[in-house]
Amino acid sequence: MLKSYPDARSTKIGPIQIPAKSALFELRNPLNVLVLGPHDSGKTTVINSLLMAVRKVWCDRAPYGHGSKHQFSPILLYENPNHHPRQPYHDHKHNDPKWKRNPNDPCGRVTFWDSRGFDLIFDQTKASLVLRYILEGRLNYNNFNQALMQSTESLKSMYPEGNADLQIDLVLYVASAKEQPNMRYFEVINRAKAESKIPTIQTVPILTVLTKYDLLTPEEITAVDENMTKYHPNSIISPINKHLTEEDVTPYHVMAYNIHIDPDENMAIPPTPCPKRDGNMLKLFMEILALALPRGRRRGSSEIQVIFNRIRARLRRTRHRSSSSQSRMGSA
Repeated sequence: MLKSYPDARSTKIGPIQIPAKSALFELRNPLNVLVLGPHDSGKTTVINSLLMAVRKVWCDRAPYGHGSKHQFSPILLYENPNHHPRQPYHDHKHNDPKWKRNPNDPCGRVTFWDSRGFDLIFDQTKASLVLRYILEGRLNYNNFNQALMQSTESLKSMYPEGNADLQIDLVLYVASAKEQPNMRYFEVINRAKAESKIPTIQTVPILTVLTKYDLLTPEEITAVDENMTKYHPNSIISPINKHLTEEDVTPYHVMAYNIHIDPDENMAIPPTPCPKRDGNMLKLFMEILALALPRGRRRGSSEIQVIFNRIRARLRRTRHRSSSSQSRMGSA
């Protein structure tokens, strides 16, 4: 008899934890996190471990996909309860680069984009172009494998523009402490950023996490610690990266869950909850939010829009303080 696990497609996977819930309460625009990293670095496990930490229920939302070389797929991690108050849910084509959302219609959702195979693309020029189109919200995930087979000229004519709702807010780079830094991959990432004409893509934050650190021998730990910053894609010197500090390029150590796959279902056997691991992953999630939503900016915003958002946030805080003072005076 086959074991039954939670449906990976279901959105009802338990209540979101209070710290993350507070940070996401006023989310009105899509937040997109692109997960990159070499083969077998633990990208999918990190995503599912984050889900476990945030929701307290294991769910294989990110499929493990054994045997597939290339992959680019969305994993919905959070959706604001007040998602579509003005427009029916089915009218929103969330992952379609050609669809434009009404700017007055809130769409607060957090999507992690799981990827596989960028380090296996032989042509670095093509790899950086495809990655740039993903960062800019041009490429539909359903067309990812097709795009890998097209010429660069064909790609440029087929995907002329992107969707601001699909632009990437943060790159989560997953590196294995058991492997050497992948410099070729770093060059592809930095080239994709540098060749973009969108300022927010040129400066998109990259947060690096180091997995499998707990599997190292004492000698290996010493070697990794001495070269810790070299595991970050921004460790490559470039005009965009020259202002970064050592702290900016130091990876986070994460304690993802140790996963065992059921060969019959190609799904992970639900692990036993671990408060220590959940706490570690929840801190990572809060750091992702802190980097991906600086000053409440919207993706693709102009400088004027950024200033407007700051003024609006300041007015909201003023109104909140005024209402709090009135309520205290009334209670007195």
